[in-house]
Amino acid sequence: MNLDPLLYKFEKVSLDAGDKKALFRASMKIRSDILELLAAAGSGHIGGSYSTLDALLLAYVCGNISPENANAPGRDRIIVSHGHISAALYTVLAAFGFLDREELFREYRRIPGRYEGHPSIRANGVEWGNGSLGQGLSVGCGMALADRLQGNGGHVFVFMGDGENEKGQITEAMALAGKYRLGSLTAFVDDNGLQCTGAVSRVMPMDLPARYAAYGWRVFVVDGHDFQALYEAFREAYKSEGRPCVIIGKTVMGKGLPFIENDRAYHGSLPGREQLARAREVFSDYTEADMPVIRKRGILAESLKAQQDTPSLETPDFSGNPGGGRKPGLYHKPVACRNAVGEALRLMGAAKPCGRRPVVVDCDVSASTGVSSYMEAYPERGIQCGIAEENAMSVAGGLSVSGETVFFSTFGVFAFGEPYGQLRTNHMNHAPVKILATHCGLDVGPDGKTHQCTDYIGLCAGLYGFELIIPGDGNQTMHAMSYLADSSGAGALAVGRSVVPVITKEDKSLYFGPEYVFRYGEADWIRRGRDAVIISYGTLLHVALEAVGRLKEKGISCGLLNVSCPLSLDMERIKEAAQTGLVVVFEDHNVETGAGTRIGASLIREGIFCRFIQMGIGRYGGSADAWQLYRQQGLDADTLVRVVTEGKRGENDESDGN
Repeated sequence: MNLDPLLYKFEKVSLDAGDKKALFRASMKIRSDILELLAAAGSGHIGGSYSTLDALLLAYVCGNISPENANAPGRDRIIVSHGHISAALYTVLAAFGFLDREELFREYRRIPGRYEGHPSIRANGVEWGNGSLGQGLSVGCGMALADRLQGNGGHVFVFMGDGENEKGQITEAMALAGKYRLGSLTAFVDDNGLQCTGAVSRVMPMDLPARYAAYGWRVFVVDGHDFQALYEAFREAYKSEGRPCVIIGKTVMGKGLPFIENDRAYHGSLPGREQLARAREVFSDYTEADMPVIRKRGILAESLKAQQDTPSLETPDFSGNPGGGRKPGLYHKPVACRNAVGEALRLMGAAKPCGRRPVVVDCDVSASTGVSSYMEAYPERGIQCGIAEENAMSVAGGLSVSGETVFFSTFGVFAFGEPYGQLRTNHMNHAPVKILATHCGLDVGPDGKTHQCTDYIGLCAGLYGFELIIPGDGNQTMHAMSYLADSSGAGALAVGRSVVPVITKEDKSLYFGPEYVFRYGEADWIRRGRDAVIISYGTLLHVALEAVGRLKEKGISCGLLNVSCPLSLDMERIKEAAQTGLVVVFEDHNVETGAGTRIGASLIREGIFCRFIQMGIGRYGGSADAWQLYRQQGLDADTLVRVVTEGKRGENDESDGN
């Protein structure tokens, strides 16, 4: 059925009788599709799918989105945060031609997995895959911010459940949207009053209108199944300027099937065999109903033009003279790697036109992480999220999938540990966020164990294909930042807090000088040696280099291999190290989950055996100067020299015994 073209972008003042009839028939047809889809799969969530459906359908009917512009920068975007209603999302997408209906019914919740139980971006038209509740509004904020930066004129709709609003991250997102006055953001809350364990009012009472209003949102409370009321609220929100809007739809769980309505059992359970037959009778008059169609004027031409006008990414061009050194872009004196991070960002900003500069997402620590000067120089490219890491990580995700180069910057414990669930969801959505994690390891010193991030390698290892770089000095940091900015995937650069010496060659020239090229996964022979090899990285690399010099004075030829990419080991050079007969891994990281464990396991898989010693952090640190904490855990040059010497002696004793 063709609808009035003025419904496109909510131009029409209100619905007429024909519009409402068409929308009602379409909603009943899709309810039938949802029922059959879940019945075929044998599992799924019908209650919330039915209660959210009417509002979701209206957004797809009237919004600036269609299969023809599904990848255009200026399109409207629809995020379904309560991802358990995937059946509603997928069937709507199929009804409007984004998906192949037969394929959907054949594969939903089955191998090969394109149509998962919670939305996946493998399915055409899905903007963001959500399973963990509470993250979608933050992602929507990121997308709305990106749209503002790019001037695309799109609108972002975020659909949520009412119980989901118990999540603290949503409050963080409310505050951010209010602060940045994101008028292009509309949230819809499916307020059906029920969640898994009972009534929302009993599980966790909330005054949703008051909460949103407190953060500067425009609030609409409407009947979530009244298309006229929904349309008028969406129209007001769509045309709102300067304030985000929330539509709280008073809905009925299971709406459309009287015998399951308002029954929380149907949050995640399906009707039985007899109920299924009754349901088919309810929907029998609507299974052949036509989907409402609006002629969306010029949408294809507009989308093609937008794609042609999108600038391509450029390789970062670093020029300048940080630290007063003799060569551009490099340090010749000790420097904290976090300061090098800030300098690299400054050079990126200077080399890029306004619209292509990176976006930095900060959590109230910019002065300590080194990024404050960049955010002050380019305030429009700095997003200050306050002390709200979970929200900030998801905001960064929304920005990055919208075409921005995004650096998420904070201390290591707040970059990896606190928002790990959000980081994991970002990664599943192919969001190429670049994490700048400072203050890693025992190097944090007096702040104590709560701030000493010593377990991030293990966390990052769980993210398939994620890139982690732990540079050895300020110069390698500069090179690594250039690589990271130009990388198309997600990754992180992790550095300590303290000033560290620059790493030099034996002739005292810079090891990571202007001729050095950072290649992800390639280890660096800082020194060659025939008797043993120390493998190290990051903050302790210079300590290991000191130990190598002292071992040389003792007549022991010890090599030093810098493994700055512990998730992508350079096995050819590690095999070379093993040929000396003694490998000692020396790291500022949890000894159980650090590079040493990964290297040892890799050598075993390769069938290579040598004397192998791991030196790392074996317990939580305390509060003291960093060098004292390192000495306390045996991570100092004296101990390293002794361990290598004794290890070599032990190897010789075993050889003599044979």
